[in-house]
Amino acid sequence: MLAAGGWPEPTTDAGRASFFAGRFLLHPTAAIINVIYPCLEQLRGRAEELLAQRGKVLPSVRSMISVLEYLAVVVFQDALELADTYEEAGVSSNPCLQRLLNHPDFRERLAEYRRCRSEGVSGAARPPFRSVLAAAITILCHYVLHLIMANAV
Repeated sequence: MLAAGGWPEPTTDAGRASFFAGRFLLHPTAAIINVIYPCLEQLRGRAEELLAQRGKVLPSVRSMISVLEYLAVVVFQDALELADTYEEAGVSSNPCLQRLLNHPDFRERLAEYRRCRSEGVSGAARPPFRSVLAAAITILCHYVLHLIMANAV
């Protein structure tokens, strides 16, 4: 979603300078991604089989795998941020969320995230406001220019 809006990948220096949240500092393990999308490993395996059989895989298949991998990271990072809310609101009764919230890797990452948040570690990684503002103005200018060019045709 960030890429569609013109934002750079948040794990890069340019991305951190443009848009930042403390949860971006943590990444899911393969086991956590498997909990979020249990069929993703099968999809990757099938793509590898097709590559071996036909010598190529449709770009749409590779793109779908990339989108699911990216969305798994988004779900994981948002779940870190919202875990307390889930538990308070009883949303954790959802079986999908239960699997994620009860997974040992997730619990470990959640404890680490809470510790970093309480110690202000993630705040120290936040880029200066001027960097964020400069990047936002640049992106806004490019967007407006794109709209002008699209309407001129």
